[in-house]
Amino acid sequence: MQIVYKIRKNNQRKFMMTDTTFGQRLREKREQAGLQANELAYRCGWNGAQRLSNYENGSRMPNLQYFSEICEQLDKINGDSTAHYVLRNENVIIEDYSEKDEGSVIEAFKQTMADAVHLDIMKFRPKRGESDLLQIFINHLRSASKG
Repeated sequence: MQIVYKIRKNNQRKFMMTDTTFGQRLREKREQAGLQANELAYRCGWNGAQRLSNYENGSRMPNLQYFSEICEQLDKINGDSTAHYVLRNENVIIEDYSEKDEGSVIEAFKQTMADAVHLDIMKFRPKRGESDLLQIFINHLRSASKG
């Protein structure tokens, strides 16, 4: 039961879902706001509710733009953090890691963390310097790729 980002060699990130928990939580927040799917879709500026329905039933995942539009509308009504609730079990995984890809993986990791902080999914106030954290991350990737 988790949501993951896949970070690919080409530095593109993609939401992936391993079960329907994301959609269930999204539906809960929409219902908490007292909105039908078509009403939330309209508030987000979309034609029809099919996109939102796909997210809620687990057949698709929103990109960050669509997800932030949903969160913005629900947060206005509910007065709390939709992103934090929906993504509370988020993990980051690396696909096809190798040492030569280290630079692009690090940049993708930084961007993913920046997105998480921006969407208020996590608080990131490290006591260590950025270079220390990146070195720990690189060491973790190296050991994971060997084992």
